[in-house]
Amino acid sequence: MGDIVHGYLLAHSFGGREKEIYEFNKGVLASLPETRAYLIRSMFSQLPLNFQYHIDTFQVIHFAGSYDEMYGFYEGWVTEFETLLGKLSWFEAVAFQSYTGHRVEYLARDHEVGNEAIPTASWECTFYESYHHLEAVERSKIVS
Repeated sequence: MGDIVHGYLLAHSFGGREKEIYEFNKGVLASLPETRAYLIRSMFSQLPLNFQYHIDTFQVIHFAGSYDEMYGFYEGWVTEFETLLGKLSWFEAVAFQSYTGHRVEYLARDHEVGNEAIPTASWECTFYESYHHLEAVERSKIVS
């Protein structure tokens, strides 16, 4: 038995740089390994730019993966995810762990981050024991 980890990242989609940001992030995701890692290329998907007819303020990258015998956020998964975040252009990222209900949120420290095709270098991270009851907890409480 295992579990599913899923979530999304948001990048800006205004200011005339949306295609540049989209292609930048697409290149980063294409560089992910195909196998033998917590985060692999096929887990991630970007909504096409022309999909955003109903909202034009951000781009969505969503992801999901199934893990055998993973009953919480493992340190290796969090490390790989944070390494990937340091390569992408984004301003918000959220991951959910289905078995435990744990949630982790990342917010870029600079609000304008994610409005350029450059990696986000600095962020705040908050861990929650449950995505139903959002009380922040220490990382060590949910990462093993």
